[in-house]
Amino acid sequence: MGEFSQFYRDYMQSAAWRTYRRQVLTRDKGRCRQCRRRGPVDVHHLTYERLGHERLADCITLCPTCHAARHSHMHQPHAAASGMGCLVLLVAVVLGLVVLFLASRQPSHPSVRPVAPKSAVPRR
Repeated sequence: MGEFSQFYRDYMQSAAWRTYRRQVLTRDKGRCRQCRRRGPVDVHHLTYERLGHERLADCITLCPTCHAARHSHMHQPHAAASGMGCLVLLVAVVLGLVVLFLASRQPSHPSVRPVAPKSAVPRR
């Protein structure tokens, strides 16, 4: 086992970690910072740079589902993008395409005649 791994395991069992963890849970009001669900949440390190001397901004609370997704994305090529961010982008693109499709398929109202551009009007 590596030196970091042993330090990490020992630290996760320490009173200092429990105190810090409680501060993070209190700040986030027991909600997942990603999906906002209440319930059991984990405290997730955003950085290990100051492990053992973390700032409050070094960790966030995540529900088990979002925590697992965050860790699975860490091992993929675009690790910086959160799963929720990618999902929101995908939904926005799909909705945009649906709106364009529906707008192109919508029949004109019979009382409205299309207006030809001025350049298309024949001159006499």
